[in-house]
Amino acid sequence: MGEVRRCPYCYRSCRLGDGDIGLCRVIRNDRGVFKAVSSQCYGVLHIDPIEKKPLYHFYPELLTCSIGMTGCNLFCDFCQNHSLVQGEGVGMKAFTVSDLLAAIDTSRSPIISYTYSEPIVWQSSVLPIAESVHHKGLLNVLVTNGTFSQWSLNNLQMLIDALNIDLKGDEQFYREICHAKGAYQSVVDSIDFWVNHTESIVEVTTLVIEGFHTPGWVRETGCLLKEIGVKVWHLSRFFPAFRMADRAPTSPSCMIECFEEAQKSGVDHVYMGNMEHPSTHSLRCPQCSKLIPRKALNELADSCHRLNCPRCGSPLYGRYGTIDV
Repeated sequence: MGEVRRCPYCYRSCRLGDGDIGLCRVIRNDRGVFKAVSSQCYGVLHIDPIEKKPLYHFYPELLTCSIGMTGCNLFCDFCQNHSLVQGEGVGMKAFTVSDLLAAIDTSRSPIISYTYSEPIVWQSSVLPIAESVHHKGLLNVLVTNGTFSQWSLNNLQMLIDALNIDLKGDEQFYREICHAKGAYQSVVDSIDFWVNHTESIVEVTTLVIEGFHTPGWVRETGCLLKEIGVKVWHLSRFFPAFRMADRAPTSPSCMIECFEEAQKSGVDHVYMGNMEHPSTHSLRCPQCSKLIPRKALNELADSCHRLNCPRCGSPLYGRYGTIDV
């Protein structure tokens, strides 16, 4: 079996003997070296609005080349991308890193997003791509469940320009619904790291599942995010998926109540996702409450990609403007 070692990729630190594969089904211990099972990965590539990540304070209205690969270290009952995560082959193609770099060049997108599944577990592909993207003067976005190891944080912190991090629930929710005991604290610590120890733009997303997420929990969690320093929080409406396919969608009334509680927590920018809501159409200045239409944000930015409120002059969180490709 060989010497048993701990995988360094995520919070789970799987104990793997030689040839063993981690719970993510991506990383294998190959004589003490942890690397992807195959040099080829199976995944998808699309061109999306950056708002779909969701990122609302990182070059709004621009397009991003979105890359997703098989594998995840969580097993969420509500997973909306389970075909990709589980490697079921639906709509997927085989890619090498060279294939993906060529596709990025063809796309002419200024922003590359690693998304759809969990990029923490496919860092062996993310890292060389992200390095090449930065070398070209382009930008990297990570859409992640946030269960980084310190090793992963050290690898990625200088390469990632913006993140959307899922905060899925409390520890009981992670244990019972995501089948990921201990993940909650890892996610909270990772959010703290990216907000307070890097220059990356950070936005947090919570999928609100009625019956699991209450307005009281949202208020309490919002206060925690405010204390950490989070500026942007998306509350996304649950729709039936995967092992929760028989569960009703979260009601609009529950979403609105949770949204109001999130605003009371003091997080500067709160948005509603997966349902029509005025919050998605504009940015509200947290100082003077002026509403700035999203379509106007890039035009108001200065040459350093900063944006100040046109009414009170307060700096607004994020990066704005255009990017030359």
